[in-house]
This record gives sequence, C-alpha cells and structure tokens, in this order.
Amino acid sequence: MNKTSKPKRSAFSWLMELAEGRRSEYVFSILVALAGVACSLFPYFRQYRTKIVRQMRRQIFRQMKQKAE
Repeated sequence: MNKTSKPKRSAFSWLMELAEGRRSEYVFSILVALAGVACSLFPYFRQYRTKIVRQMRRQIFRQMKQKAE
C-alpha cells in the first residue's frame, strides 16, 4: 500500500467542505427536503390507516350483528 496516499474521507466531510461558508443554508435545504419527503408520504400512510380502521369496523359490526341474532 502506498503510504503517501491520503486516507479516504467520508461523504459528509466532503460535503461540509464544499458548503463552507454556507453551512446553515445547506443544512436548512436538507431539512426542507426531508420535510417535503415526509409530507409527500403522509397521504399513503393516512390511506393505509383508514383502510385498517375500516376493516376493524366491519369486523366489530359483524360480531355485534352475530350476537344480536
């Protein structure tokens, strides 16, 4: 192995060096991007939850109907 070669840097350290002087703006843009992803996924989680609640209601009403008969 060549002893004169530099050790590998992490991607994060490379990005922080690249964003030097504007780190706060860079971090803010990352947070906004993450919030955008979370907001775009919210309808899918909501729909899935609604589907589960609907299935639970059907099951409860079936049980109530069977007890009433």
